[in-house]
Amino acid sequence: MSSETKPYLISIFMPVYNGSKYLEKSIESVLKQTFTSFELVCVDDTSTDNSYEILKRYENIDARIRIFQKPNGGNVPKSFNFVIPYLKGDSIAYMSQDDLMSPDNLEKLYIKQRDTDADCVLPDMVFYYENVNNNKILSGIDGNRDVILSNRDAVVLSLNWEIHGFALWKSKIFKNEIFPEESFDSDEYMTRKFLLKSNKVVFCSGTFFYRQDNEQAVTKTFSIKNYFSILKYFRILQLLEENDFDSNITGEMLFHVYRTHFDLYRFCSLRKEIYSKNDFKRVRLMLFELHVQLQKRKLNELMNFKRGFNRLKSIFWWVLYFNYSFFKLVMLLFFMIDKVKGRIKVR
Repeated sequence: MSSETKPYLISIFMPVYNGSKYLEKSIESVLKQTFTSFELVCVDDTSTDNSYEILKRYENIDARIRIFQKPNGGNVPKSFNFVIPYLKGDSIAYMSQDDLMSPDNLEKLYIKQRDTDADCVLPDMVFYYENVNNNKILSGIDGNRDVILSNRDAVVLSLNWEIHGFALWKSKIFKNEIFPEESFDSDEYMTRKFLLKSNKVVFCSGTFFYRQDNEQAVTKTFSIKNYFSILKYFRILQLLEENDFDSNITGEMLFHVYRTHFDLYRFCSLRKEIYSKNDFKRVRLMLFELHVQLQKRKLNELMNFKRGFNRLKSIFWWVLYFNYSFFKLVMLLFFMIDKVKGRIKVR
């Protein structure tokens, strides 16, 4: 078949690990799509429940479903790096093992991409709670789906999740890309990188249901993995700096990294007794290495960041991150206060 007559193919990637509770509903929402030229590529991360058996059953039912199983890697970025070479589609979409799509989602995404030639198309996104009315919805920009965003504007809007990342991407966006594997949510950094690579970002009226009521979801639990999530924010900061975004924008992200690092260090100190020695050392080493990167920031650079931060705050963070020994002394004082008050807040 010639390239001129070849049907447009959408690859949907679904990573799976112990997802049997919602997995069938998610797969069924894909199989009910009015746009039928798709492949659903699932990567099972060596589940210990019956997820793999469910996947193999669906693979035998529908030839558009392809199943892979890999040794447990512990996060989605590793599965992304594994599966990218196997995705055959002209465009690529992502969904978790508990998410859903409206039946017309792929069709609406495809039509909008065809008509606009946009590298990135975003459907409406519902923060989905089952059996709950009036779920929050992100739809275009303030409800306007006719907006066409530049790549840089899209990145800025994504920083506070005014737009989401469950997009239909042209497959060329993934070319030569490797997902960082040090944190379970580095795909959030990659979303910003993909937005920056896009020629434009547009919206359509399909609907993606982002499940919020799965208490077993990786985003709903806190463990050692969550400490390394700060590296995602630092990568986003570097992306903003390397591409000369406005200093107020990079400044706000820098202060977010400072504050998150500060809070995680406090939290780790208070929980030292419940962590293994190896886990505690891993976290402390990562936080130390990040401190080294943060202390390279110069005072005059911080003073340029004015939006939402006054000069006193800028000086405070610069002094706190000027020297690691001083930082540890200050954190010891906070540790003593936290122990007395019995409270700590992690952002």
